[in-house]
Amino acid sequence: MRAGVFKFLRKYAKARTRAARGSKKRQSIISYRSGRNIKPVPFQPGQNVLASLLTVLGAVGNGHYHLGSRKFRIEPGDFQGWEKLERQSLTLVLLIDVSKSTYPFISIFTEILNSLTGYFRLHQDRIGLISLSGHQAQVMNHPTHNYRVVTRNLMKLKVEGLTPLADGLFKALAMIRLERYRKPGSVNLAILLSDCYPEPLTHKFRDIFEEPAYRDSLRAAALFHKQKVSLLVINPSFRNTDQVKYLPGERLSISMAAESRGRLIKLFRYATLDTPFASRTYQPPSRGEINQILSGIEGMLGSRPRERDGLLPA
Repeated sequence: MRAGVFKFLRKYAKARTRAARGSKKRQSIISYRSGRNIKPVPFQPGQNVLASLLTVLGAVGNGHYHLGSRKFRIEPGDFQGWEKLERQSLTLVLLIDVSKSTYPFISIFTEILNSLTGYFRLHQDRIGLISLSGHQAQVMNHPTHNYRVVTRNLMKLKVEGLTPLADGLFKALAMIRLERYRKPGSVNLAILLSDCYPEPLTHKFRDIFEEPAYRDSLRAAALFHKQKVSLLVINPSFRNTDQVKYLPGERLSISMAAESRGRLIKLFRYATLDTPFASRTYQPPSRGEINQILSGIEGMLGSRPRERDGLLPA
């Protein structure tokens, strides 16, 4: 099974990488930090880079050079800057819930990232990794071009107890805000792989959605929409299609995708809700599930989903 999955991913990656080279989703954008110089403009701090030579030449042209003393008198109107153009890049933040239901997907998720490495390198994208385990989410990698380190840390993740979902979402937003400052004009995408059972719980509320862990997770998801950050939720443990019998994790993942105006990928792991827990086995992802995850990720790369897109069909 594993060899078959890897063969499929290699074949899929080659086709996708070639397609990415002609993709129109990435644009050339105006940037004041990096890129090639395209035209001189009046210098504005924080909006363009000072062009020293053009500034000096501008001062001469404006009569602000004294031949006798050989001194320049540069005035505010003489300052010139460069407007730069660069390829739009992506900051991708992975939030991985290290629980029993998601753990079988981590190795496959690593292979999926490896299959998209060519696409990421082509556009100079950066990837960060946050682990949802313990009492607080752990930042394993700040956004980096070293994709090998990220995948290596992914493979090191072990199943642990609590799932600090809200804390992970807030940390992802903080990480992306910092990246926006460093790289204005970049596209930002967070991918959450979780069964969406946040913890810790107080057990003081009849309605589990009144628990602070649930309320904070929804509040964080709403901030993704407010701050214009795309969120893709991948829930690998949906159990049925009956909307009346949705379990809390299923309901929360649906609500988070709606609050963030993002997308949800539902992966169905059980035929019915009546399957005894002891007999439940977490099978490796199928080819169809891998394809669904790949399509969902690539569908959001480089563009924010429109509000009318709603949830990704399961």
